[in-house]
Amino acid sequence: MTEPSVSTPFIPDDFKYSTKVSSCENEIKLRFLRNVYSILLFQLTLTFAFGLYVYNSPKLQYFIVTKLWVDILAIVIGLVTCIWLSFAPSSTDEENEPWYVLSFPQQLALLFVFTLAEAYSLSIVVVVYRPEVILNAVMMTLFVVIGITTTLMSTNYFKIYDFQKWYYWLNMLLWVMIGFSLSSIFFSFNTNLDLLISWVGVILFTGYIFVDTQLILRKVLIGEEIKCAMMLYLDIINLFLYILRILSRNEDD
Repeated sequence: MTEPSVSTPFIPDDFKYSTKVSSCENEIKLRFLRNVYSILLFQLTLTFAFGLYVYNSPKLQYFIVTKLWVDILAIVIGLVTCIWLSFAPSSTDEENEPWYVLSFPQQLALLFVFTLAEAYSLSIVVVVYRPEVILNAVMMTLFVVIGITTTLMSTNYFKIYDFQKWYYWLNMLLWVMIGFSLSSIFFSFNTNLDLLISWVGVILFTGYIFVDTQLILRKVLIGEEIKCAMMLYLDIINLFLYILRILSRNEDD
């Protein structure tokens, strides 16, 4: 007499193979998006909390202003961890994996280090700008991000038109902006030109948020939640900084 077979729990193929999120069932899509935006919310909350702590700590403000080498170190750490998270392959639970392969917990730990380094680098904002200007920039940034996200997720725009074609122009504009930023180290720009560059920066990173949000909905693979969250985090932070520059210029005038 043969023993009855024990049925194994159903495991969706979406988690067995490198599958695009867009081709998964709705339940899996929603779980993926929930993970991405939960991680993103954690990053933004940590950044805001660190900035608030700096604002309430004159000693830490003095340390940030006087210890330039720590700021440089934070920038280097942020850059290294960003590159590592962006290009390192995910762990496949195989033995003898290379040291640079990251498991999910290791990715989370590295993302925490990256976010903390970025939060420290951004803390100079609390020292330089007035709280009212910073708060206005935060609110405007959130308005743009929520508006874009809601629009893309509640309509069929991301299904009808592929905004990935914008990447070429956005990347080209980004390199132009980098060129201007490097030039500003050696040459001082007048107020009008600096304001124009800030507006271009707002347009640029608004476009990046739009395109990267669609990328999450259409092109990324299961298991890339952390990379997606980091990508959106950088877009949002850069948008915030350019909005802050515009508001600061308007206040000075």
